[in-house]
Amino acid sequence: MMRRHGRTSTRRAFSLLELLVVVGLIGVLAALLFPAIQMARESSHATDCKNNLRQIGLGLAQFEEVHRHFPPALMVDPLSTTDYGQPPPYGDMAREISWMARILPFLEQDTLYSYIDFHDDFPWPNGELLSNGNYINGQVIRHYQCPSYPGYRPSWVGAPPGNPPFANAHTDYLGVNGTDQFKYDGILHVNSRVRPGQIIDGLSQTFLVGERPRAIDGWLGWWFAGSGMHPWFGAGDVVLGTEEHITNSDCACTPTSEKSFFQPGTFVFEFDGYCYDKNAWHFWSAHPGGAHFLFADGHVEFVSYSINRDVFRARGTYAGGETAQ
Repeated sequence: MMRRHGRTSTRRAFSLLELLVVVGLIGVLAALLFPAIQMARESSHATDCKNNLRQIGLGLAQFEEVHRHFPPALMVDPLSTTDYGQPPPYGDMAREISWMARILPFLEQDTLYSYIDFHDDFPWPNGELLSNGNYINGQVIRHYQCPSYPGYRPSWVGAPPGNPPFANAHTDYLGVNGTDQFKYDGILHVNSRVRPGQIIDGLSQTFLVGERPRAIDGWLGWWFAGSGMHPWFGAGDVVLGTEEHITNSDCACTPTSEKSFFQPGTFVFEFDGYCYDKNAWHFWSAHPGGAHFLFADGHVEFVSYSINRDVFRARGTYAGGETAQ
């Protein structure tokens, strides 16, 4: 009987060269895919950011329906600071409590709002301890945070003598106070109560809120109560002008100090002779090429850094009568 012999097969291993080629191809594919993944992620973040601003716009509109005017950036007693001709205060005299704190009931934050003591003269920290052991200052509000900004926090900071440190949660959206904090020509400025009928430049042409990440390593951008630097009109903290005054070497803003303007910023805090980080004094965002802005009619636009400077300045005022829109 003849026996059938099967053929034996041998499996050839990858050569080093072939392995290097495969690894190289994988690297090329990863390099091609990574930017696409990053773009998709940024697109999603940008959509969420726009939705945050739309919700803030709805909150501001509902506040206006109830009170018949938009909220102030914050309230300041003329006797407590330098007189720069700012409008007189009205109603409660709680210093530093921001426009963002005042619209909490319209962002489904009624319980948090109920803790606010609007008669507290210097609210850090403000109100009773919450159930989680923190003060209201440290409560992170999702609608006030852009998801494109890295490393969300609140930051722990110092406190008045004899008090323990406490957390302050931040905002990535600042109200537009006009050209700068000393002009009082924007919708959300110190002691303001602007009514829609006063916005003669057009609701759809006037900025209400814009983007700017927290600044000065967490010392500016407190959503709940932020006075900014002297004269404590909120600039750099809860509001900004389209061409805001930068702090001078004395850490104060004055009508004659240098101005900033809409431009890219950086998350690297730059202590560069202005007392504090210069990126605190202009609108910017983590989105490439520009930042989102909420307009007084409630719509949101992405504004490029290349926008004409006169047009950008005109959109910050509500009754300037500018033709460059």
